Amino acid sequence: MRLTCLLMRSTMEETYLNCQKVQNRDLVPLVDISDRLIGYKGKIEAHTLNHLGKCHLHRAFSVFLFDTSNKLLVQRRSKYKVTYPLHVANTCCSHPKCNLDELEDGVGIKRAAVRRMAFELGIKKIEVNDLKIVSRLRYYSRSDEKFGENEIDYCIIGRKDVEIDPNPGEVDETSYISFPELPALVSMSDLTPWFRYVCQGLLPQWWQNLDTIFRRPDDPLPEIINAGSL
Repeated sequence: MRLTCLLMRSTMEETYLNCQKVQNRDLVPLVDISDRLIGYKGKIEAHTLNHLGKCHLHRAFSVFLFDTSNKLLVQRRSKYKVTYPLHVANTCCSHPKCNLDELEDGVGIKRAAVRRMAFELGIKKIEVNDLKIVSRLRYYSRSDEKFGENEIDYCIIGRKDVEIDPNPGEVDETSYISFPELPALVSMSDLTPWFRYVCQGLLPQWWQNLDTIFRRPDDPLPEIINAGSL
């Protein structure tokens, strides 16, 4: 029985690693500092540090999904992730695919967020119209000596009660947190740098104004905040 369990575990580990390898062949959209599309790179190449310790600036998104009691869904990233494995992050983070559907201004990045929440968290009842783009951040960070992040990151919020079924190859664990629990979250040492930055400034503003945000129509894309090196 123990040998069978070990073999099953080994098979699952191999499956998750192979899934990451497949995703690492995806193209991510490269952008300039004004978020204009300038090209494409494979996911691994886009995140690989050069001899100056930098990597390609690319477009990404970070989702902050609240339930109807205004608790935020957060996740611990899986150990298989290329950057920041086993770090605590917001609901979902990823990149749009390099196709017309996901590169279309505003709505494309929301389509990418819907797709990725289904893949990472098994969330099936989120639609584009449930989401609001509330900020864009430009930031750089180093995950280790080989990989880093250099992103214009679309911050997207949603509020809906959903069922989750996390993908173990992407997500190690999940939790809902309330607004009073935010200081304790920020004090954790293993937050991803972009999540820590948002938690320390932007997130409290959004959290306390959710009703207002969801009542208003979609605005033009927000100005890009230069968060610098995190």
